[in-house]
Amino acid sequence: MSSATYTRCDENDICTGKPKPLTVPRATYNNAQKMRAAISHKFGRDHGLGTQPWMENPAYPGRFIGNPSLSVVVSQYMISLRCRKVHAGETVISARAIDEPTLKALWVFNCAAERNEHMRISRKRKAEHPEDWGGFLMRMMLYLLYLVSFLCLLHFDEALQITWSDITFQVKDAVLKNQWIDATPDLLCQGGFRSTDFRVHLMLPFRKTHQQGGESQWFDFDFIF
Repeated sequence: MSSATYTRCDENDICTGKPKPLTVPRATYNNAQKMRAAISHKFGRDHGLGTQPWMENPAYPGRFIGNPSLSVVVSQYMISLRCRKVHAGETVISARAIDEPTLKALWVFNCAAERNEHMRISRKRKAEHPEDWGGFLMRMMLYLLYLVSFLCLLHFDEALQITWSDITFQVKDAVLKNQWIDATPDLLCQGGFRSTDFRVHLMLPFRKTHQQGGESQWFDFDFIF
């Protein structure tokens, strides 16, 4: 993973050690973060290696356990890559994080897009209309990921840890005021609910502390639609 990221992001060619020609595109530090987050997710979820750092198994010398993308070597490389990118004049992701106007612009753009998910998009149309990539549902799923990350102050690797088991659909309790209960098929069949009677309850699968320290801890978030 580290060598692949190095090849795309660093100024020098990994094979020759010489600076790349100006015609060779460079990936940003932001792209390197996304690549690492995606690979960490792949190793952790699909291959069942979890989120523990890559290390030698103390019980079986010569064998390794944990997530290779979270190894000390890769972490050190990402730190050094960030320093080199900053020295080269690149604005890192922390200095240009997504904000409310950007989220609103994404919402307006996606809502104006064609919603025919079953339409086959030819290569010619993709080339002439790059805004049609992914389809409406794919873009809206990504938008939801951006929105959750923005509200919960999550990094890429943290957002990718969220699964369906962390999400619960709830409705207002008809008896107790300001109380919510899990929505079941039998409960929904009763009907009589308004749009404001529903919410999505997200329980983060990890500890999230306040960015300025202290004892404030965020464990769950509620999104009311």
